[in-house]
Amino acid sequence: MTGTAGDSRAGRSRRWQTFCVGSWLLVVAIAVAVRFVQLDVRTLWYDEVASWRTQSFELPQLFRSCRMNVHPPGYFLLLKATVAVLGDGPWVLRGFSGVCSLLALLYAALLVRDQSPNWKGYRAWAATMALAISPLMVLYAREVRMYALGALVALAGSYHALRGLTQRSDRHLIAAALWFALGCYVHNYLLFHAYAFALLLCYQAAGEGQWRWLLYGVLPGVAYLPWIGALMNQAEQVAREYWISWPTWQSVGEMFWQLWCGDLTSRGMAQTVAGYGLTAVALAVALTSGPFGRFAAAQFACAFGFALVLSLWWKPILYTRYLTPAFAVLLAACFCTRVVTPRWDVLGWIPVSWVVILLVASLWRLWPSLTLDGQKGLQGAVQHVRAHRVEGEVVVCGSPFIALPWMYYDRGAEVYLYHPAGHSRLRHYLGKALFRRSEVLSTEQAERKAKSWTGVWDCQSVGMMSLLDERFVLVTEDTRSFQADSMPPSRHLTVLFVQHWKAQPKSAEEGQQERDAAEEGAVEGEGQQRTDGDQPQQPAQRPEAR
Repeated sequence: MTGTAGDSRAGRSRRWQTFCVGSWLLVVAIAVAVRFVQLDVRTLWYDEVASWRTQSFELPQLFRSCRMNVHPPGYFLLLKATVAVLGDGPWVLRGFSGVCSLLALLYAALLVRDQSPNWKGYRAWAATMALAISPLMVLYAREVRMYALGALVALAGSYHALRGLTQRSDRHLIAAALWFALGCYVHNYLLFHAYAFALLLCYQAAGEGQWRWLLYGVLPGVAYLPWIGALMNQAEQVAREYWISWPTWQSVGEMFWQLWCGDLTSRGMAQTVAGYGLTAVALAVALTSGPFGRFAAAQFACAFGFALVLSLWWKPILYTRYLTPAFAVLLAACFCTRVVTPRWDVLGWIPVSWVVILLVASLWRLWPSLTLDGQKGLQGAVQHVRAHRVEGEVVVCGSPFIALPWMYYDRGAEVYLYHPAGHSRLRHYLGKALFRRSEVLSTEQAERKAKSWTGVWDCQSVGMMSLLDERFVLVTEDTRSFQADSMPPSRHLTVLFVQHWKAQPKSAEEGQQERDAAEEGAVEGEGQQRTDGDQPQQPAQRPEAR
């Protein structure tokens, strides 16, 4: 009898282990699928290509570009190191964010398992599944931006901070300080997380007399000191020309809803009420989740609160995507609540089920916008132009939101951005830190350069038409329009227009006048060179435009 009972328990134990392994493999499979399936289909949009362009600069120019923009250089340096090893294809650029997101899930599982009062495995699994299918986490795991890395920093820093305080481990506290120091160089909003970390250590040090913990709390701030000057310069740019609208009670509620559903176009009174309600419940639940919940609530409160105060007092900087790291930590903390029954069975799974249903439904709605057919958008336009472009023809874009992605996808083309006022008048969010001066044409520069062009592919650049009317003729049968899938929902463009202009054929008299003028200029230059004692040179003749 004893042997039979032992075999039965061993059999149940093996089945339980198999079930647990299978459950975690399911989470991993779902997380990987929603982050990497059709990753390269949707065209890289402007912000993503801005990340590619920034990392492509040499280090001095990279730091200069960051100082002229609004983000610190940490993410771009890590992306540059990845590109140096694996190349700069869409899979690599976006895959870096995907890997950061998967590591964030790992830290979330460790954090929730470590901080849960009971049913640790269940809670860790549920929290990881919720973050795996969170539309906001999936959205930024599939973009070449720093928000997935920011979520990793917030979760990893929280894990090491709380484990260090629980075990009185200096090693974990130093690791947490280093994570938050890295965060300060990833995104400026993570400065607020570092501030919450310092507050946590101050509170714990005062309560337990561990005053050396204060040193770990100020370490991220000390590490950030070299960038303070650049931050001041960025603040001046934000005050002068930032584009975020002023927050209202309704827009804040809509922003909270967008954190849950991931749809940045979702607006309305119902969304406002739902956003406030869900976020308030999440904060209340987090506050009942022990030290982790209070730390998560402090991070969210610092990030949102400081941004709201600065937006009302100085300049609007409150934006949905910037709160992604704080939301990731808050969502994980909700699964550590200590309010429900000790067994955390029926009552515990009801809110979890509702959260999972909401996240699944939101991801289902968002998914089509993440996997658009790239052949109809900017990539299709690039393929069309590349197939018909001949030597001497250039691509002129009337918008930075087209020009920069075009430079990424059409490396062999001569691409210009037409901006009537020239490079010096570009704002930072229109590419002042990203475009080289030689790539931006003012009206006068375009008129001069057009003399050597045999043709122009004009892409969404209405302003160029007045410059090309006299010298170029529109090839009407080559005009195309493309759905601009290079943008996520509500981004900048909906349709991309491509028009082909050919140089006007010159009459024999006009051609002879140009040749005579070129010869006269060459003779004058030769005479000047002889006066200076140089050897005479053969006059260079520019080939005639076709």
